[in-house]
Amino acid sequence: MLFINEWLFCLRQPLVLICMLLMPIFSIILSAGAQEGNYNPGSQLQLAHTMLLMMVLPIVLGALSPIVFLRDTSSHMSELINCTPSTHKKRWLLRYGTMVSLLSVWFVVCFALVLALYTVELGFSAELFTITILNLLLLVLPSILLTTAFSLWLSTYWQSAMVMYVWIAAFGIIYLMLGSMAGSPVLAGSKVISETFYNAMLC
Repeated sequence: MLFINEWLFCLRQPLVLICMLLMPIFSIILSAGAQEGNYNPGSQLQLAHTMLLMMVLPIVLGALSPIVFLRDTSSHMSELINCTPSTHKKRWLLRYGTMVSLLSVWFVVCFALVLALYTVELGFSAELFTITILNLLLLVLPSILLTTAFSLWLSTYWQSAMVMYVWIAAFGIIYLMLGSMAGSPVLAGSKVISETFYNAMLC
């Protein structure tokens, strides 16, 4: 019941609704680059998934973390909330689960939309379906779990929205820099600067 209440609270926030609208639109824009011919559809889909995750996750996480994790502080109701029967640990775990499930559902919808548009453009392929499932399990889910845990730690340690914005922005920049140093095709002009570093990033 508390988990449902957390979800209902999030769905009433204007910023959450904006993210729900913009993420599928961005997915459609990425899917518009699907091409037939000599281009490998699997590689195109992998690139679209990677770009969607790299560009969207830091922004959405930074925008929504203060709403989910710091609403007690921002509304000046910390003392009142702390008087409720829910323990501090249970309250934070509940919000962590809410954020993880919210982001996971959004990315599942976006990846499914990308797959559907690729299927319409290039025809159905079991390879594309397999790539989508593997990317959701091995790429998206670990990224959401780790970045949300980092955001939760920032919330509990500093309890400041500005600090969260700065740290998540720095995290996003470092993430893009590592992608560029590893020669990610998502970033124009990126190249592999070290084979050892490249192999470490792949592990």
